[in-house]
Amino acid sequence: MQKRANSSQNTLNISMKEFIGIDKEEFESVTKAAYSKARREFMAEAFLELSNDVRDMIYEDKTLRYKGYRLLAIDGSMIRLPNEKRSDLRRYFKPTRVKNQIKGYKKEVIQARASVLYDVMNEVVIDCYLKNGVKDEEIESYDERRLALMHLKECKRDDIVIMDRGYPSYKVIEAFDKNAKFVIRIRKNSFKEAKELFESKEKEKIAIIKRPSNIDDKNIREKVKVRFVRVDLPNNEVEVLITNIFDKNFKQEDFKEIYARRWGIETFYDLIKNRLGLENFTGYSYDAIMQDFYITMLLTNLETMYTMDIKLQLKKNEEMKRLNKSVTFNAIKENIIGLFFREDLDLDTMINNLEKLFKSSIEIVRKKENKKRNKKEKTKEIRDSLHFHKRKKKVV
Repeated sequence: MQKRANSSQNTLNISMKEFIGIDKEEFESVTKAAYSKARREFMAEAFLELSNDVRDMIYEDKTLRYKGYRLLAIDGSMIRLPNEKRSDLRRYFKPTRVKNQIKGYKKEVIQARASVLYDVMNEVVIDCYLKNGVKDEEIESYDERRLALMHLKECKRDDIVIMDRGYPSYKVIEAFDKNAKFVIRIRKNSFKEAKELFESKEKEKIAIIKRPSNIDDKNIREKVKVRFVRVDLPNNEVEVLITNIFDKNFKQEDFKEIYARRWGIETFYDLIKNRLGLENFTGYSYDAIMQDFYITMLLTNLETMYTMDIKLQLKKNEEMKRLNKSVTFNAIKENIIGLFFREDLDLDTMINNLEKLFKSSIEIVRKKENKKRNKKEKTKEIRDSLHFHKRKKKVV
């Protein structure tokens, strides 16, 4: 960890100081008012660039792959934003009305659609967006498929991109076929070949799918060769996946495992929403929202960089153990000023102490009990979600 972290840290220190533009003494003496004023003039994209810098540093060293491929997942999630009349958010995100499941009335909320391209084996945010997800005549809207196509710029031929049933369309399949490998779960009636696999015991089919007549874009090919794979689950359910992987070394069980790893992006959204409190925004303005979003992506990539060697060792030993995320994230947040700005502190000692702390937080992975939540638990969860906006926030 120390060798990886030290080489990356020097580059990050320079980048951070260039972005922030202040030295250690200025940073420590800044007032809240001055901080808020400076923040309003600070571009949120700076944190995205820093997150991308960390991402690139992670891949400079050894990372986990599946049969030589990076396993990437694309998924989206609606993020609840502050509903403040004085905010400029309505210029960027269309308000919508949702039904309060407890009191029965509809309430106006502001939501954004997040989309992330995520390395599920190495826990790396590769690309991310936060856009308006509600159709509107004045504000440009983005659905899941459009955002998936925007992630293509970061995909490579040695990537396998995993998507769920909300993504498959001819445009998505054709575009990803030109840039990467893909594994996408599809619905029964999406293709006749899929329906045949759902209703028979055949394991797979290779077919040519053709461009629909309503697509008149000459840049989109007229046909694409694909492979349909049936996956039988333990509970007697059936999934059918569509892929452009024709390598016979990839068997039915491989596709089953690849798609199962998509769960990593689900746990990622749970992490940023619940453990890192993404929806507890520190400001009401559009710039503050984007800053918080990109800072969260940066923080997750920093945590991956500083813990990668320990995680790789646990994987190598095939131990059913993991790092305690509460410990690792809290340690990085508490030490981030020292890591980037405290030139009077010994960096080697700090990183060594962090490594010791992380190793002490290793815990045994226990199987979760699949117990149903009772009505009281469900009601509390709904109430907490609906009343999130009443939590205290700092106005920026």
